[in-house]
Amino acid sequence: MAINLGALSDYMKNIRKTISVSWYIVIPSSLIVIILSYPLTKLIYERGAFDPKATALTSFCVQMYAIALFAHSANPIFSRVIYSFKNTLTPLLITIFVVISNLCGNIILSRYLGAGGIALSTSITVTIGFFLYYYFTFKQFRRIISNSPGGNLKEILFSGTNLFTEFIKILFCSIITGSIALLLQRWTSYGGSFFALLFRLAIVGIVVLIVYISLSSLFKLEGYYLISGYVKGFGKKIQK
Repeated sequence: MAINLGALSDYMKNIRKTISVSWYIVIPSSLIVIILSYPLTKLIYERGAFDPKATALTSFCVQMYAIALFAHSANPIFSRVIYSFKNTLTPLLITIFVVISNLCGNIILSRYLGAGGIALSTSITVTIGFFLYYYFTFKQFRRIISNSPGGNLKEILFSGTNLFTEFIKILFCSIITGSIALLLQRWTSYGGSFFALLFRLAIVGIVVLIVYISLSSLFKLEGYYLISGYVKGFGKKIQK
């Protein structure tokens, strides 16, 4: 069966764009959640029987889970891509491996870190699953292209935005944004009422959002342009 290499290249571009947009939102959000997990948990839960000790425990678990949010967002995309090539065995084997590894990790790490160890084990195994999905997804593309006459492997695999380069750019911008949040974290830790804490977190959120959007424009992040283009297009539809 002849392969439409042009359509395959467009498919690759769409995959990269989808993951880029996902990471553009998830990666900075993960860092902010890790940095501000305590005041956020306190704001949402700390009342009644939920005391500061419970807040600290929950905050730690949230931090451990947030480490792998980038993998949680990408893995379903990669698995669907593999399924689209009628390959159902690979995602199944990866899922089985992740589940068994997570079970073993839960038993081991929970002895040392308690509930946080279970969360950390989940993050580690999901991240390993991400690398497996990434490898087998692009292996699938390589196999199809190599079996197609006239297929330019490099041109198609690297069509559109280079995913690794985009990841580094997003991570760099997120680290700078997270550093701003870290500097403002002490301000959110001051005692006060529910509404005082809510107000402080809202101010921090606005500041880090402005910083991240500015960095996104400066470093030309693809997710920024895709989302802003969608927002502009949606605005024009409303005006009509």
